Amino acid sequence: MELLQKIKSIFNLDEVVELKKNTEFGFTINWIKATKENPHHVIFTTGLSDNKQTVSEKYPEFEFIELYVCLPEYWKVEDQSEAFQWPVEWLNKIAQVPQKNKTWFGPGDTLPAGVPPQSISTKFEQNHFILAEPIKYETELKEVKLENKTVRFLSIIPIFEKEITFKTKNSAKILMSKYQYQNLNEEIDEYRTSIVKNSKFNFFMVIIIGLCIAVGLTIAFRILL
Repeated sequence: MELLQKIKSIFNLDEVVELKKNTEFGFTINWIKATKENPHHVIFTTGLSDNKQTVSEKYPEFEFIELYVCLPEYWKVEDQSEAFQWPVEWLNKIAQVPQKNKTWFGPGDTLPAGVPPQSISTKFEQNHFILAEPIKYETELKEVKLENKTVRFLSIIPIFEKEITFKTKNSAKILMSKYQYQNLNEEIDEYRTSIVKNSKFNFFMVIIIGLCIAVGLTIAFRILL
């Protein structure tokens, strides 16, 4: 396959491991193993881009896409337990959606982790996913040019309930701006917390700080008198 050979060339690889083949929807899930030069595992699809998406006028460049998940070096990709297999299983489920639901994917699209949304795994409270353009792999995967088309890769990032609510009220662009402002990227981080803080907590903190300032000014005023 031309795309697979291109990926090997981009990452300077001799081989890419095939993890799972979805014959019903015509795509394969592949694995780029972490190395010293590239200390992250990349789980990605090939075959989705064989189908041209019917996109909106706003996103003409996303007619041909593939999806990927970026995992930290310590991740046990071949471990079949739920704690390590959910990226492969969810990538397989999400990659089916455009054909199954006759829709298309673009940056900022979100999907629930089940209906109703549930925590992704016992270690992850996140219960939604957002599709985002490459951050860590912007150079390698943003545009992969083939002989007769250009393939765009979209990363799959788990997000919290607070973050999906923020995205709905504001926009995916603003959410991802906050995300990158905190030096976050598409690498899965099982220790990260929500980038959206508790508004009630912030409100009470403002009140407490205001009271402290008021008390301080009162004491200072009395001392001066």
